[in-house]
Parts: sequence; C-alpha cells; structure tokens
Amino acid sequence: MQSPPLESLQHALDLIEANLRQPLTVGELATKAGYSFWHFQKVFVALVQEPVASYTRRRRITEAALALRHAPERRILDIAMDFGFDSHESFTRAFTSVTGTNPREFRTEIMPIMRWARFPILPHQLNLIPSKMALEPTFIDLPALSLVGCASRFIAAMSPDANNMQVIPPLWGQISARKAELGVAPDAVMYGACRLLPPHQRTREDELEYLAGTVIAPEHPVPAGMARWEIPALHYAKFVHRGPVETFPETLNYVYGSWFPRSKYTPTHDIELECYDSRFCLGSSDSEVDYLISIRPA
Repeated sequence: MQSPPLESLQHALDLIEANLRQPLTVGELATKAGYSFWHFQKVFVALVQEPVASYTRRRRITEAALALRHAPERRILDIAMDFGFDSHESFTRAFTSVTGTNPREFRTEIMPIMRWARFPILPHQLNLIPSKMALEPTFIDLPALSLVGCASRFIAAMSPDANNMQVIPPLWGQISARKAELGVAPDAVMYGACRLLPPHQRTREDELEYLAGTVIAPEHPVPAGMARWEIPALHYAKFVHRGPVETFPETLNYVYGSWFPRSKYTPTHDIELECYDSRFCLGSSDSEVDYLISIRPA
C-alpha cells in the first residue's frame, strides 16, 4: 500500500495519462494532487527523476510514436493534433528532439523506441528515495527578516526553458561587489532566498524570483538597483548541505523525495532560504550551507 504522498503523486500521474490529448498545466496538476505549485514540482522531480513538463511531453511523444507505428493510414498531422500539437512543424520539432528522427522517417523505418520512450509509471514502480543520506533537520523559529540584496526573476530548473544558472550566479557576483553599500560587516551571514510570485505577477507559470543578500536594519536605505524582501517570522526545518554547491540537487532530492513524504510536515510558504556563513567554502568538500524550509504539520 502506498503512503499518502505517493498516492497524491500517482493521482497526478494518472491525470497526465487521462489528459495526454488535452492541455493540462503544472498548476492544475499541483492543485489536484494537493500540493503547492513549487512543492509539487520538487516532489515530482525527486521521485520521477524528470520535470513535469518533460515527462508529459515524452509521454505524448511516446503515444504519438505508437500511433504512427500502428496506424499507418492516419495522417501525421491528425496524430499530432490528437496529442495537443497545433501544427505539423511543432510536432516534428518535439518528436525529433525526443527521438532523434522525424515522424516521417520513424514511420517508414523500423526503429526501436525503448531507448527514448517514456511509458506510464505504475503504482508499484513509484517508491520513496532511500534515506541513505541520513539528513535529519533541526527545527527552528526565525524572527521576521528584512533581506536586502540583488534580485531577479528566473525560470525554474524544472522547466524546459530553465535559465536559473544564467541568472542566479551573476546575482551573487553583484552582491559581492556591492556588499559595502549595505552597511554590514565583511563576514555578515548571507542569504539566498527563492520565492514563487503570485499568479497575477508572473509572466509564465514557472517563473520564480531569487534574492542574494543579507539582513539589514529596516531603517537602512535600499541601495539603487537592489530590492528589500520582508519575510515574516516562520517555523523552519533546517537541513545542512555538506559539500560543493554543485551537489546541492542531491540534498533537494532527499528532502523532497524522502524526508517530506516520510515526515509529519508540509511546506507552508512558497519561499526557501539558503544560509551562507563562515562554514561555507566555495568548491570545498567540507563546505556547509543551511537550507531552510518553512513548515507546518501535515
């Protein structure tokens, strides 16, 4: 018998299967699965090992490929329209990017599909990530924080159009060069904050905002080109990521694919904090970063 979190995710997977021929947004899936938009994407990636949009696209392409193979009398355009593509060209681009060949060649040549096909995930195949990392959080209460720093919007890493690595690292370069303007000590604790914008403020569903900065007094003016985020007092689960920042996704996968489903908690706000203090050493295997998620009882 599956745990409740796995049942929710399986429900989302079943919805994808039922809507391969109709449009279905990640936000709709998250709502129907009982997750927030941001939490749903992280749980999905951790347990399915693929972003929602990529998984859905590959499922549609797989089913379209089977239709091409087994219904040779049907036009390619008709099959494309069946699976939500609005033109022969868009279908060909998507099909070629997944399979390495275009639909016409696939239909006329006997080509195996096992190496790229994405078949449905069945209930017995969906398991929690083994807890080999043994990361257990501490639970802390933080007062309201007034963070000031360099901020920008970006497209989440789970999106096919992700640009997080083009946006976030430069923010840290900017704040490092302008830290003196904030009136804090050179060794002040730095924060990376990530939040999901309200729907009416986003230009697309998977748009997020990141701030690289530090806590400063509320009365301190915000330097030109910087932003201030007021974060309320919250209860957090604090995980310690050990090792280079390049291995941070391993910690995220454990948190969302193993710890949360097994815990009695759920995230509360669509905001996360990374805390960089004297333990952080870029590129070092001994480096430590605190990763904080606000929580409430599930």
